[in-house]
Amino acid sequence: MNELQNRIFALLKQAYSSLGLGDDVLKQHAIMLEQSGLVTAENVETVVNSPAQKSYLEKMQSQLDTVRTSATEKGRKKAEEEYQKKEKERKDAEEAARKKKEEEEAAAAAAAEEEKRKKELEGKSEWEKALSDLKAENAKREKEWEQKMQGILDANKTSEQTIADLKKQLSDRDAAEAARVRMDGIIKQAKELGVPQSMIDLGLNIPADWDADKTTNYLTAMANNWKTSHLPNEKQNPLANIGEPKKEDVDAIAAELVR
Repeated sequence: MNELQNRIFALLKQAYSSLGLGDDVLKQHAIMLEQSGLVTAENVETVVNSPAQKSYLEKMQSQLDTVRTSATEKGRKKAEEEYQKKEKERKDAEEAARKKKEEEEAAAAAAAEEEKRKKELEGKSEWEKALSDLKAENAKREKEWEQKMQGILDANKTSEQTIADLKKQLSDRDAAEAARVRMDGIIKQAKELGVPQSMIDLGLNIPADWDADKTTNYLTAMANNWKTSHLPNEKQNPLANIGEPKKEDVDAIAAELVR
């Protein structure tokens, strides 16, 4: 860095140290200012202390904070993922070692039991030996069956949560679909009763526990209230200028109000 760049850097560090910008950042900014050709020995302090420089460096610090925060979060997530991976590998290794030990102990116990059985059969008759062999074979098959069932149970424990999650997703989907179908029917009924689209767009607010009769009564009242509020006034009413209204006209209006 040349003399002017060093001076700019010193002034930047003095003026903006509170922003927490590192020396490398401030040095690069000092070099950029000097190379712009707009900074001289006479105006360097004015330029460095200008509102524009303060605003620029504050924005730079904000951007750097965002980058650091993002990098820190990514690093934390990566470290967490690595930890979870290693923890799973550790638990899997422990489980594999436990199962291996159990299998070895079971094999040793079975061998010892077989050796004991053979010694007990010394001098026995053939049919006693055959019966003993049959019992031993049955016991072996029963043990293998228990091990298979335990394997299935262990696998089911892992899948139970997955099954529960799937059931909830299906239940939520079915509930959402039912709510959509119900609301489509309510909107159709509202239009048939004369509720304007503008009121429908604002939301009908029909509670989920209302039955068909209660919903119909509510929509009917809504339609009638709207029709009543939109009757023509005296100035707009064409009946006002033609004398006494005819009975059929009045009946028609009344019928429209209660439709």
